[in-house]
Amino acid sequence: MASLRKKAAGWEASVFVKGQRESRSFDTKAAAQAWAVQREAELRSLADGQGSKTHTVGDVLDRYQREVSRQKRGKRWEIYRLELIGKREIDSKPFRSIRLADLKVPRGSARASAS
Repeated sequence: MASLRKKAAGWEASVFVKGQRESRSFDTKAAAQAWAVQREAELRSLADGQGSKTHTVGDVLDRYQREVSRQKRGKRWEIYRLELIGKREIDSKPFRSIRLADLKVPRGSARASAS
């Protein structure tokens, strides 16, 4: 459930879905509403085990580069490898452009047979 509150510096949007709460501040009410609708849908799909419908593998790779790889001694080569992984084509699409919700475990994999 999303709620909006007027604050001194703008608007605060809060989203609560299946026990998980998130909030964020915005300059305009329209921006707060847009974020709340998008984030609520995203949290619902994650809670249902479907994965994110708005984030891509590229978003994950980029965030990993920013937050993890930059702290490592071998950051140059790790970033290079992550870029190559993102460029690899799967079903004639770059891997980095695939949405997280579209990722599936291949049949016959160790994870699928362990279930």
